Amino acid sequence: MKYSKLKKKNADVDQRKKRSDATPASTIDASHDHYERPDMSTILPNRKSIAQGQPKHVLQRSVEATFKSFTNDSPSLKISESTFNKLRPKHILLQSISKFYQCLCEPCTNIDLKLKVLNHEVYQCQSTSCSIRDRYHATDLTLCPKDQNPHAKLECIDRKCEICDVDLLDHYLQPLLNVSGDKDVSWQYWGQTTYGNEGKKRVALLRSSGTVKQLVDQLKEELISLSTHLFIARWQQNVFYTITKNPPTNSIVMVMDFAENYLCVMQNEVQSAHWYQMQVTLHPMLCFYRCDTCEKTVREAINIISDDMQHDAHAVRCFVETAVCHLINVRGLNPQRLIKFSDGCSSQYKSKTPFVDLSFAAEDLEIPIVEHHYFGSRHGKNQCDGEGGVVKNAATRAVNSEGIVIANCDDFFQYCIQHLTKASTNEDGSCNHSRRFFYLVRKDQISHDVKPERSGVTTLQGTRLLHSVVCIKPFHLKTRRLSCFCESCENYGSECLNSCYVTKWSNTILKVKKVLLSCNSIIYFDDIFDKFKLVININFLTLIRSSMIF
Repeated sequence: MKYSKLKKKNADVDQRKKRSDATPASTIDASHDHYERPDMSTILPNRKSIAQGQPKHVLQRSVEATFKSFTNDSPSLKISESTFNKLRPKHILLQSISKFYQCLCEPCTNIDLKLKVLNHEVYQCQSTSCSIRDRYHATDLTLCPKDQNPHAKLECIDRKCEICDVDLLDHYLQPLLNVSGDKDVSWQYWGQTTYGNEGKKRVALLRSSGTVKQLVDQLKEELISLSTHLFIARWQQNVFYTITKNPPTNSIVMVMDFAENYLCVMQNEVQSAHWYQMQVTLHPMLCFYRCDTCEKTVREAINIISDDMQHDAHAVRCFVETAVCHLINVRGLNPQRLIKFSDGCSSQYKSKTPFVDLSFAAEDLEIPIVEHHYFGSRHGKNQCDGEGGVVKNAATRAVNSEGIVIANCDDFFQYCIQHLTKASTNEDGSCNHSRRFFYLVRKDQISHDVKPERSGVTTLQGTRLLHSVVCIKPFHLKTRRLSCFCESCENYGSECLNSCYVTKWSNTILKVKKVLLSCNSIIYFDDIFDKFKLVININFLTLIRSSMIF
């Protein structure tokens, strides 16, 4: 009997007899998971890109390249490329279908723009053997062969290998250069330009011209750093995907990011009110932890709503404390470890202020181990973008079609808490592993002033190169270049199983340059005093902090 007829009769369609050559359910689930992996597809953050309450994704590569990645990761699953293409979920869009791209990585986009012109010239001279599929293919052409490994050697990626170099691209493109090397072409690129009478600068889409040989030379120059850039981006996305699928026991994995502010628009709005619309801050935090009933992974979205428009590290600290209190007091968790993920925005997550807050996090949150991991530079798109889009899209649809008035953050919060909350249990009493909750944090609840005992911290050298930071004690951190959650790292073994890529931990001390006195005055000392701990008692002025914490 057909599926539709069984459905009408309310029969259990999952128990009907299946064809002998039908694709197993495990293979279908694995293919769907692979399509949604953050290193395979990018979540669109716009509220207009929501379909049936689910955010859309755009593939970063072709379906062919995505299929090859799937077969390499899951060689035991037998599936053809055509079947893999048919199993692509509807919310996973092809690169050619996406109509509007925003917030793209500037180095990657500039490479793509050059490859577009270069491949056009390859087609014109009928030298298809030297076409370059994408930025990943361009990078691989300048590295030593991977030899069945998912990544090239680290010395090759960091351009320290004596065998491989970007000059290998000249050999690959030799047929094109022989025919069209001196041909004049033009290409676009994103760069800074001045505007206005004051000479201010902004990033704009510019155009450059030259010969094909000059275009290849510029491409080679940009490929020098692109290998490291892409490797770190893919590595960090992979470790995030791995840890969220199987969170450690008694641990919380949290990923966070500010969504674009919600604009309070109203149906049948008068003309004069259009220029005075209120905005609402939305900061989604997706938390992954083990269910205390069935040990399955729970995905809970904790959305912080606020009327405070200052999106800085102090607001983030307040939001994280609110989320942790919810998980402990409402969900009844007893976490021994908090694993945070975010992008590398300096004003919010990755600078001296967030670092000193992280060093105090074990005391502030009362969690023994607190660590922060960062996605690759300009590749921080994550599930928070989709969560923010879902929430804002639902509110906008309610205003447009249901006559609901959302004029400020209080109205927005009330709508979300009443219509978008997902409880911890279903109606039948079973566990709900996809939860959502909202909190309203008002402007007067957030202090944007640095706490006196945490002030004066100097910038940590090499901040941009760090992607894994762990709290030890106040002003003391452990740092390393890449994140890793292998068995050895989780059990604090002597050597990481990925030591060929992941460096050892480095103990880091945050330096403090200013000294506070009990008379509310501030004295700044030169770097010559950084190695000394001073105690001064003059005219009842007691030095309460030293110039460096030991």
